[in-house]
Amino acid sequence: MIMRFIPRQSVSVRSASGFMDGDSRTGSVTKSQQRTRAVLASLVFCAAMVGMSATATAERICRSATSLVSLGGNSGLEFKGLRVQADGDLFADFQLPDGQNICKFRLKFRDNDATHDVTATLERKGVADGGNATANPQVMGKVASSGAKVRIRSKTDSSIANPLIDSDNFTYYVRVSLPPGNTIELIQVCVTVGLTCP
Repeated sequence: MIMRFIPRQSVSVRSASGFMDGDSRTGSVTKSQQRTRAVLASLVFCAAMVGMSATATAERICRSATSLVSLGGNSGLEFKGLRVQADGDLFADFQLPDGQNICKFRLKFRDNDATHDVTATLERKGVADGGNATANPQVMGKVASSGAKVRIRSKTDSSIANPLIDSDNFTYYVRVSLPPGNTIELIQVCVTVGLTCP
């Protein structure tokens, strides 16, 4: 079988301004493709920037007081979504995103008890291999109620010590402490995290 080489022929195409040959048409298509690629690249860049902006936004991670774990003391009761008649220490474990920062933590409660107050601390416990297992946890922040008010209140601490989250070497939790005989009602504990804190 003999193959014959057929030379490329110039093809004329009519445009709005007259005629252009096949090479000119190819050039126009290439420029159009370049413009399309540039527009797509701009859209991808904008989408990435929106994603980065969303990632940089702080996120609040909350636990209902009904899920707090009692380790000693009186665990109390659930009443209409509140934790009531509890005393001693209650704990909420927080699995936090490694490499982000803890911006603040918050306790929501109803303290209509003129005699007693509630205290909550955000703590981290060192768990690095080779570390001292009996070393005290580090208090990263602290809030407490005062006085007596009939309505829901919240206390927030934004002055967090050692805010960078390092889940390989630390475990994070909130401790809520209540004195015996109190009539305080617990609602919620929250930790706010972000790549940067506002």
